[in-house]
Amino acid sequence: TDEILQVLWANYHFNEPFSIFRRVTLFSNQYNLFDFGGVHILSGINVGAFSQFTNLWDASFHFDTDSEMIRNTFLRGGPSMKLPGGANAALSVGTNSRKKLSFEVEGMMHKGRENSSSRYGIEFDVTYKPISNISISLDPVFSVQQSQLQYVSQEQPGSETRYIFGSIDRKTFSMSLRLDLILTPELTIQFWGQPFIASGDYSEFKHITDSHGDNFTDRFRTYAPAEISYDDASDSYSVTETASGLSYGFGNPDFNLKEFLSNLVFRWEYRPGSYIYLVWPQSRSATDPSGQFQFRDDFSGIWDIYPRDVVLLKVSYRIGR
Repeated sequence: TDEILQVLWANYHFNEPFSIFRRVTLFSNQYNLFDFGGVHILSGINVGAFSQFTNLWDASFHFDTDSEMIRNTFLRGGPSMKLPGGANAALSVGTNSRKKLSFEVEGMMHKGRENSSSRYGIEFDVTYKPISNISISLDPVFSVQQSQLQYVSQEQPGSETRYIFGSIDRKTFSMSLRLDLILTPELTIQFWGQPFIASGDYSEFKHITDSHGDNFTDRFRTYAPAEISYDDASDSYSVTETASGLSYGFGNPDFNLKEFLSNLVFRWEYRPGSYIYLVWPQSRSATDPSGQFQFRDDFSGIWDIYPRDVVLLKVSYRIGR
């Protein structure tokens, strides 16, 4: 919302096979983003390509770069914030999806200017179709992200307002499992499940001083070690600023999230146009403030979480032809 987007897009298709390629598409676009007040938020360009080979494998890549940007909601109720631009890139390769066994792997990266942020991720999608009416797919994703400015809290010592941020080291893992079973044209079973693990470890706490400063490091001030202390009993931080003498505190934002979501759907068309759906969604979720990513313990700990189960039944009957 509150955004006006201008895009200029161009692409070129090679529809006739040549060399090792069955078809190729090249594309590029340029964009500008404004808010409803006419403020220029960012500019960027994107280039990329998609190709399918004669053996029906495919590959794609894209690269985009953004200018410095203005974020109106970054301080969550405060003034707008100027943030460094950055670059993103992704590359993927996939095998012939008509085969019984196929896979696709994708790598992605982001790098913010002025060392403001970075992100690296990989995704691996495997699909197995042992017979025509069964499909099983597994899609694990892992990413690592660092940022110097992750929102923590907003405090008001006296008449002042402090927008508190921290540097964050975030790791995320998920793995989607999907099963499609067609017993008859009228009777199908579908299952989807996803364990999800995420952690965030905060450090180098700071507060915003000049949200539109010329340089990235001019826009915030990092607390000196003598100004900030952690209390283990209350799991919180206390701050006493040297220059202003202001004192305030905020809770420990570190987190470790473990979650599992699943959905099992039974569908029966018991007469033309009339259906019975039996649906069983389940969820498990727990958090703790450790901030550490320990894959083996986190993954096994998901199944110790007490589940929330719901069973839904829907019956429809078509009247007439």
